[in-house]
Amino acid sequence: MPPEARGRYRFKRRATWELQWRIGALSEQQLRAHAAALLAAEERRRYWEQARPVRAAAVGEDAKLRTFHQVFESAHQAPRTASAR
Repeated sequence: MPPEARGRYRFKRRATWELQWRIGALSEQQLRAHAAALLAAEERRRYWEQARPVRAAAVGEDAKLRTFHQVFESAHQAPRTASAR
């Protein structure tokens, strides 16, 4: 499977985490850990860079969705470790 396809596949897990976050089944600490792990790989970081403008526009007035997006954006902006590059 090409790297970009793997990135999209793994981002489907993000949808599960988003649902869990919205219904209160996932804490912010857990969400931050998932976001950091997901965005540790370069192909997933590139996918987030492509997807984030659409995600940011979809947030609107939804506070839970806004926090979810901010957590992923923070994970994307965080410095990467040498092993994750």
